[in-house]
Amino acid sequence: MGLQVEKSVLEIERLASIASSQPHAAYTVVMHGLAASWNYVSRTILDIGDLLDHVEKAIHHKLLTALTGRSAGSDLERELFSLPVHLEGLNIANLSKNAASQHNTSTHISAPLITLIIHQNSSHPLSMKVEQQREKQQIKNDHWKERENQAATLYRQLPIAEHGWHPEHLPTECVCGKQFTVNYALSCPCGGLPSLRHNEIRDVTAEVYEVCYNVGTEPELQPLSGELLSHRIANTEDRAHLNVKTQGFWGDQSQCEFFNVRVFNLTL
Repeated sequence: MGLQVEKSVLEIERLASIASSQPHAAYTVVMHGLAASWNYVSRTILDIGDLLDHVEKAIHHKLLTALTGRSAGSDLERELFSLPVHLEGLNIANLSKNAASQHNTSTHISAPLITLIIHQNSSHPLSMKVEQQREKQQIKNDHWKERENQAATLYRQLPIAEHGWHPEHLPTECVCGKQFTVNYALSCPCGGLPSLRHNEIRDVTAEVYEVCYNVGTEPELQPLSGELLSHRIANTEDRAHLNVKTQGFWGDQSQCEFFNVRVFNLTL
């Protein structure tokens, strides 16, 4: 395993040399290639955290330095970069820190399958499949809540000066044709960040409304049958939908209510 770790360190060093001039391409390789292999090793090999610490140091001090264009930051900044993109991180996990939890989760989820293999049972009961799916969804939900709490803690601890950090080598013009700034990039309709923020608010709203009946997201509205809508922004197309549907929100349990979510930036 030590040879594989050395190989991974060399891969990261080569990728860091590419990232200094092509950061987007290097980041894509990490997200769609290397990250999957790192997760596989963490989930299948027990007590691999100490060995992965060498890989983690290469990521922290070489790859992230090349991607961000600044010297290796503090451990606090490293944790910030490990956050998901929708929480303003890079989603590059801390391998040595996460190895134990990754392996424990994988062992727990695969335990029923291991039992079937030991007993040479070729059938996979439907009830077992349903239970595994339920547990995987619960683990996923717990993970996201943990990450959100971690993000809130990190942003409280991070020095105020670091919140204004601007990456180097940014373009002067956005793909939409307007002047490029960090603030504008977070709200440009050509990117995905406004949609991510919108969907997160939609999902949290639907979760809060679970005290009502028949709660759902993105419900389709009935087609118009001759009605005229005077509002300029009214959507009159077939298959139009709003973001959240509830029943009984205003007290009448026979009545359905529909809610729409809007995300906007007042500084633009």
